[in-house]
Amino acid sequence: MTAATSLRPETPADLDAIHALLLAAFDGPEEADLVSALRTDGDLLLSLVAATPAGDILGHLAISPLKSPANAAALAPVAVLPEHQGQGIGSALIHESINWAQSNDISAVFILGNPAYYKQFGFTTEFAEPFECEYAGPYFMGMRLTETEVDVAPAVYARAFARLS
Repeated sequence: MTAATSLRPETPADLDAIHALLLAAFDGPEEADLVSALRTDGDLLLSLVAATPAGDILGHLAISPLKSPANAAALAPVAVLPEHQGQGIGSALIHESINWAQSNDISAVFILGNPAYYKQFGFTTEFAEPFECEYAGPYFMGMRLTETEVDVAPAVYARAFARLS
């Protein structure tokens, strides 16, 4: 990530750029629709962007609350414009979101993604394994963020996730 790129919460002026970024970064509209639905439902705890000084949005990350377990959240999606991938933008977004979650008393964060990539941030399939979840499998990972044990309960995502096709 270049020194000129900054991380900040989304603003209303960013919404079209975030939508376009998500369409460019993924193979379909599902993630863009997901973020819009989370926003509409009031389930975006954090919508973080990586922006240039000119205001161009290069990356985006969303955190939404889980219905269960208590004080847990989902980190999804994470996206960087294809032409800016490999520059550390995604890593910076993830690190910043983990710091934000810790400072906001979130006890655990779950993610679906490539273990080879996400383990560098502390996510493990071993942590997520005891949590029943419709997304359980080799890409379902989690991380405990507090010293307090996380009650093992089904990992139930915000309702917007159920609308994914």
